[in-house]
Amino acid sequence: MTFGEYVEARDPKVVSNSMKPRTEPCIALYPTLNANGSWRLYNLKTKKLVSRSHYIKVKHTPDSIIHIMNTMAEKGHVTSSDINLAEHVDIPTEQANEPPTIVTQVPDPNIVEQLQNEDSDEEPQDVDDAEMEPVAEPLVEPVIEVGELEEEEVETMIPPAPPTRRSTRGAAGKTTKFDDFLSGATFDGFGMALTNLKVKVALERFGKVAYGAIKDELEQLFIKKKALAPTLLRDFTRTSLYFPILRSHMFLREKYNAIGVFEKIKARLVADGSTQDGDDFHDEDISSPTACLESIFNMLKLVAVEKRHLLILDIGGAYLNAKIDKPVYMYIQPDLVNILLNICPEYAKFKDSMGRMLTQIDKAMYGLVQSAKLWYNTISGVLEKDGYAPNPMDPCVWNKTVNGK
Repeated sequence: MTFGEYVEARDPKVVSNSMKPRTEPCIALYPTLNANGSWRLYNLKTKKLVSRSHYIKVKHTPDSIIHIMNTMAEKGHVTSSDINLAEHVDIPTEQANEPPTIVTQVPDPNIVEQLQNEDSDEEPQDVDDAEMEPVAEPLVEPVIEVGELEEEEVETMIPPAPPTRRSTRGAAGKTTKFDDFLSGATFDGFGMALTNLKVKVALERFGKVAYGAIKDELEQLFIKKKALAPTLLRDFTRTSLYFPILRSHMFLREKYNAIGVFEKIKARLVADGSTQDGDDFHDEDISSPTACLESIFNMLKLVAVEKRHLLILDIGGAYLNAKIDKPVYMYIQPDLVNILLNICPEYAKFKDSMGRMLTQIDKAMYGLVQSAKLWYNTISGVLEKDGYAPNPMDPCVWNKTVNGK
C-alpha cells in the first residue's frame, strides 16, 4: 500500500458469528515494520489511529469516502454525528453462505496472518488443542432441482473443504509481502532489493560493476574525505596507550529505482563498533536524535498548505564530514588491501605479513558507536551559523526566520 489509500481493515473486536460489520473503513498511513506486516491506519469510523495486519486494499476509492475526506479537510474536525457511515460508506461484508460443516473462516491468502491479538500487548497464552477444534454444526441439505441450474452454478454450490488448522498449515507463520520482489523480472533472480552482499559474492556476481563500487568507496575514505590514514603497527604500539584495533566489514548493496529497475551497486566500508568499550563514552556521546515520522508528515503538510518551495538533498558520505573526537584504529581486510594498492601503490609498505593494513580512523566512520552523534553535532553547527534553530518539539527539525516568517 501507499500513504492515503483507502482500505477495509478487519475489526478484531467483532465476533465472527455475529451480524456486525467485520471491517472498518480506514486510510493507510505508514507500515509499522513489524513481523506481521501491520499498517498504521486512520479509522474513519472511530477517528482514531489503529494498527491492523488484516486489511484489504480497495482498488477504487468510493466517492463517499472522498466526500468524507474532503469534508474533514474543510472543517478541520468532524464528529461522528457529521457522518452516517451506514449511509455513505459501502462496507464490504462477507457472504452469509459459509460452509455448513464448520465455522472457521478461510483466511485470505493476500493478507498477512496475525500471530496474536492486534489490540493487546499481552503475550499469547497456551490453548489446549481441544479448544482449538472447530465446532461442527448440523448439516442441512437444501432441496434444489439440478436441472433448473446451469453447470457452473452447480459447481459453486458444492461446499468447500474445511480449512486446515493453523498449526498444521504449511505456510503458517510465513509472509507473502516480499513475493512481488522475489518474482520481479527486473531482479534477474538475484533476490529482493536492498540485499547486502559480501565482497566475494558481489565480485563473483557483478564483476567489474562491484569492483568499481569498492574502488569508489576506498577512494572516498582514503583520498577524498581523508577518513582513514594507514599506520605501521610499530608506530601504533610505540605512541599510543591501549586502544582496541577494530575489524572492518565491506558490504555491497543492490540499488533499484522507484519502479524496480537496477541502478547500481553501492559499497560501504564499516567499522565493527561492537568491540568498542562502552565505558569510554557517556550516554549523550553515543545517542543521536532522529527525525520523527510525524515531523516529516507535518513538514510536507506545511509545504502543501503554504505553497512553500521544497528542496531534497543528499550529503555524500555524510558521517565522514565529522571529525572523530578520540583515536580509533581499524584493520582493513586483505582482499580490500589488494584493491587499495591498485589505487595507492605507495601504501604497500603498510601491508603486514597477514595481508592486512592498520589504519587510524580520523572521521566519524560508519559503524562506530559515536559516529551518529558526531555527525549530528557537525550538521547542527553548520545550521546554527546560518541562522537556523532547533524546533523545541523535535531536535531534528530546524527553523529559520526570514523577513518575519
